[in-house]
Amino acid sequence: MTSRLAALNEQVSYLVGRIDGLEAKQKEDREVFPKLVDGRCAELLREIADLKARFAENTSSAEEKQKRVLLKVQSESNKAAVQFAQDKIISDQKIAQLRAAIDEEVAIRTRADDLIRGTVADEVAAIKADIVAEKGERAAADEDLVQAINHYAAALQDGIKIVSSQ
Repeated sequence: MTSRLAALNEQVSYLVGRIDGLEAKQKEDREVFPKLVDGRCAELLREIADLKARFAENTSSAEEKQKRVLLKVQSESNKAAVQFAQDKIISDQKIAQLRAAIDEEVAIRTRADDLIRGTVADEVAAIKADIVAEKGERAAADEDLVQAINHYAAALQDGIKIVSSQ
């Protein structure tokens, strides 16, 4: 019985260690993933700000060129307007690509988070099932121990009756 209790204690210790490990991993993931997402978002926001600054520079540069061109030659005006329109299209395309990349990154991170949450939930459910099984085994072992003590007490009483009757 002692060995069974020791084995049960080892299993409980193992389960407690496993739960602690999973909790530590979940805590680490909860700390790491938001930092990764925030870092990536900050990087993308810097890129967007840089693109906006360059776009603003391109816009002001194009406007200055357009004024000079209007003063010099009307035909050059058409060339500058075409160039400005092309720059705007390219900038809009880059912004659209960045937005798509941000949306994709958020979707990937969301899927990863859902996967981790599902895995953790499965592990916790498995551990809970193991704990329930362990409780059942302990209850059965306790019942066996009580029956053995009752049997021993009955045998002692029978022995006392035999000794006292002689």
